[in-house]
Amino acid sequence: MRMETNLEKRKIKFIVITVILIVIGSFSLIKSVLADETTPKVVINEIAWMGTKESANNEWIELFNPTDQKINLTDWILKAEDGSPEISLKGFIPAQGYFLLERTDDKTLPEIKADQIYKGALSNQGEKLLLYDANSQLIDEIDCSQGWFAGDNQTKASMERIDPSQPGSLKENWQTNPEQSSTPKAPNSTQKTNFETTPKEKLTAKSTTTPEAVEIIPASTPSLPNHPPQAKAGPNQTALVGQPIIFDASLSSDPDNDPLEYFWNFGDGSISSLKKTTHTYHYPGLYLVSLTVSDGELTNTDLIEISVYPTGIVISEFLPNPQGKDKNQEWIEIYNDNQFIVELTGWQIKDQQGKTFTFPEKTFLSPKKYLILTASTTKISLNNEKDTLYLIYPNQITAQAITYEKAKENYSVNLIDSNEYVWSSSPTPGLANLITYPSEENSKNSFNQKNKSSSRVTQPKQTLSSFLLTSRNFLTSFLSKRNQPIFRPVLAKVRYPLPAEITSFSSQNNPNNRLSQPNQNHLANLSFSSIKPKINPEIILFLSILISSSLFGLWLINLRKLLLK
Repeated sequence: MRMETNLEKRKIKFIVITVILIVIGSFSLIKSVLADETTPKVVINEIAWMGTKESANNEWIELFNPTDQKINLTDWILKAEDGSPEISLKGFIPAQGYFLLERTDDKTLPEIKADQIYKGALSNQGEKLLLYDANSQLIDEIDCSQGWFAGDNQTKASMERIDPSQPGSLKENWQTNPEQSSTPKAPNSTQKTNFETTPKEKLTAKSTTTPEAVEIIPASTPSLPNHPPQAKAGPNQTALVGQPIIFDASLSSDPDNDPLEYFWNFGDGSISSLKKTTHTYHYPGLYLVSLTVSDGELTNTDLIEISVYPTGIVISEFLPNPQGKDKNQEWIEIYNDNQFIVELTGWQIKDQQGKTFTFPEKTFLSPKKYLILTASTTKISLNNEKDTLYLIYPNQITAQAITYEKAKENYSVNLIDSNEYVWSSSPTPGLANLITYPSEENSKNSFNQKNKSSSRVTQPKQTLSSFLLTSRNFLTSFLSKRNQPIFRPVLAKVRYPLPAEITSFSSQNNPNNRLSQPNQNHLANLSFSSIKPKINPEIILFLSILISSSLFGLWLINLRKLLLK
């Protein structure tokens, strides 16, 4: 009887323990299920349904994993209820990490790499988005079919989730980015970082003990706003064709001290991403250069103008003291030594007294051609004793400054090299320069004895080639009519060493003569004296006619022989 009683007690005890274990297990299971229902494993965290400032087509969607475990998204489905877009996910989303989906290509957010590319546009009127796992279980849902809960189509500020532990279809759980921006693959503006227990729950749990045990949780530090950088491309510059120009973005800055990226566009199809670089223009013109700097999120652009002028526009010859009365008999010759047409609109000719002639609009000069400007056109009257003739670019920078001393009657100043000018007793307006020399006596009388210490050009031997060139050009000048049009053909350009004694070439600092590089040989301010005589023009003419007649006779004899065969 006693043994039966003990056995019965054991059965009752076993049943009670079993019931307790079942109750505890059920409670744990229910708690786990409830936890899974209230806190999804992966949530739709941020949506740029309106695109970006660069393009409305640059839509993107961000997923967030609030758990402490990496999750495999392969075979998960994110789709809109209307079927577009419908994305089959693949890859992993890290613990407490993000998964970025960009539409069409990875250029939607150039500074951030996408985790997956998808096709299909989001409607600006709203969408209902559904997120399924690999077992077709609904993980997250956002019902914006009646209109998006947040986001700004004007500023392109994204729609971001406030609390991932709260339902996605709760309108109060979404907001427009308060900074009128977006946070792809980064925490949202007011998003919590710990979703298991809210600060209020922690405080309540600790309050059941002693006051000393109360834990004070500091508020999260708000992210500082990002300020745009400031691009500084430097001052406007003037340069010549073929001359390297330095471009320096060192003056650019960022208020937040963020590292900057640089992008130069030189206006002629060339670009560079260097902070400091050089560029050369091959054709004249006014180029608009842009410098864009970026801190990774925001950009700023600065513009400068680069004036590029041709190197071959020069004062080729001018007559400061014509024979007889000077009024309206003076002239200035401009030459285009380039292989292309040059527009002279806005260029200027000026003398030492400040009298200025400005080329009118649509003034063009053909390649290898001359342009004669008479005193009646320019209203410039050069001094006979001493004067300076200037050629000035349209931006008021001096291209040439040519200074002469005493001008002998009917002697012209001639360009014989890129920066050498001499006197000649045979002016050739509109033709290649011809250098002839005065008599020995005139040379001695006109030469400034104070310049004897200056450099000398030695007397070269007269060669056959130089003789023929001189003869041809003198003959051309003698036979040319003075009523020819302003643009005259170039028969020859004589360049050979001159038997001359001249003053040294001295460059004077001109405050207006600021080019981007110091190499300005063609801008030299030159001084000249008279030249010693050597060849009589009449003798040259006679010999030229004699040689030409002889050659023509030989040609006739050969022609006769050919006809008699």
